[in-house]
Amino acid sequence: LMMNNSSPQNPPFRVPMGACSSTDPSEQKQRVPTYEEVLRNDDLRAKFIEFVKKLYAEKNLFFVLAVQDYKSLLADDKNEKARERSREIVKTYIDVGSQLEVTIKPRDRENVMKAIETNELDPDVFEAAIKIAEMNLRLDEFRRFQSTFR
Repeated sequence: LMMNNSSPQNPPFRVPMGACSSTDPSEQKQRVPTYEEVLRNDDLRAKFIEFVKKLYAEKNLFFVLAVQDYKSLLADDKNEKARERSREIVKTYIDVGSQLEVTIKPRDRENVMKAIETNELDPDVFEAAIKIAEMNLRLDEFRRFQSTFR
């Protein structure tokens, strides 16, 4: 899945083919999905994106999805696209004052900036920032989203 119209409302990210599964809708109503299930499932992920947009709290989710895209580009040996994607991630989510700046420790921000400036292609370059973004998502927006299934 590739989104070309990049904006805060429609972030550019892609999910590797076969990485998403569809679940029987009646099954979804019987149980509350996990965070991992929501990110892997096309329908649930789309619902979660709409949910966080309504809360005006989409930046952490969009950041997580963008980093997943970066990692999938690396896994597919698309190094130039991965390098370009890493710079887009920094410009959109990491730079101080950026459009959708995520909250991370200054030291982690510096480490990411140094790695990207040296064109380092490391699948874990955003890992410290992802941990914070996912923690925030899980503790707030995702819990609220899960409550819609009860």
